[in-house]
This record gives sequence, structure tokens and C-alpha cells, in this order.
Amino acid sequence: MIRYIPFLKAKRGELTAMGDLSPEVKNAICPFFDFPRKKPEYSADGYAATTRNIVSSLKKHWGTDLEFYFDDLDISQKLTVGGQHQYAHLLTALKDLHVIPVVALDRTTHNTVVDHLKRSGVITSSVAAFRADQASFEDFDANADQIDYDLANVFNQFETIDLVLDCQ
Repeated sequence: MIRYIPFLKAKRGELTAMGDLSPEVKNAICPFFDFPRKKPEYSADGYAATTRNIVSSLKKHWGTDLEFYFDDLDISQKLTVGGQHQYAHLLTALKDLHVIPVVALDRTTHNTVVDHLKRSGVITSSVAAFRADQASFEDFDANADQIDYDLANVFNQFETIDLVLDCQ
């Protein structure tokens, strides 16, 4: 049973540290990785190179059998890599690992990517995470209809939706 979900940036040091955990600890956690920010913002080539490094580090230090969440909240949602939305590029690169995709309000293209990749079989997880920011859950009644409208198609693709309350 997962008892703890550490929130981490997918940077070299944090990924390396995950590899130093005992098997018992690894089996008791499910890390939530965010794509690291970069100033200035990523170019398509820079994002692709960082993605390759993250995938390689995850395979080496986390392994291929354990689940983890992965999001790109801090990355401009206008970036395309190889002709596809950056989150599609990232999830496709992670497809051989046990990645749990993340969706949220006001991220329409991002959420559509998750829906499409799940339908096409790239995403194999039966779990998705709904990342709710503080404004979304403090006034749930005001956001309930938007959640249904924006995310119903995505939610219908998964057996389980994990609620992540992001208070930043």
C-alpha cells in the first residue's frame, strides 16, 4: 500500500536519490514528478533532450516496475516537440514505464493529449491523477460543472482517478 507521495522535480539529484532508497521504501511510495523549469523557457530540442535524460534516469534509478506520477505544470503549454504537444512527447517517451498521467482544470490541450494517448494505447495505466489547485478545491461548487465538462472524457478512460490537492 502506498503511504506517501513525495513531490519532486525530475532533476538529476532527485532522480539519483530515488535510486538510493531501499526496496521497502520504494514499494511504500509513489513519487510525483514535475518537469523541471528552465529559464529561458525550453526550446523543442532542449525539452526533447531533457526528456531523454529524465527517461534514462528514471529507468536507472527508479526502475521499470514501480509507478510514478508525472506532470509538466510549469512548462508553457504552447510548446511542440516533433510536431506534438510537449506532454504527448513526454508521455510517449515514458510509455515503457509505469507512468500515471496528470490532468487539471484550464489545461484543455494537455487533457486532450491524455485522452488521446489513453485511447490509442500509449498510456497503459488504469489510473490518472486530477491535480486540483487551491482555488479549484476551496470553491468546489463553483468548479464542479467545469470539472465535469472539461474532464469527463478523460475520466471515463480510467478505472481510478487519484485526487491531488496542490496547495503549492
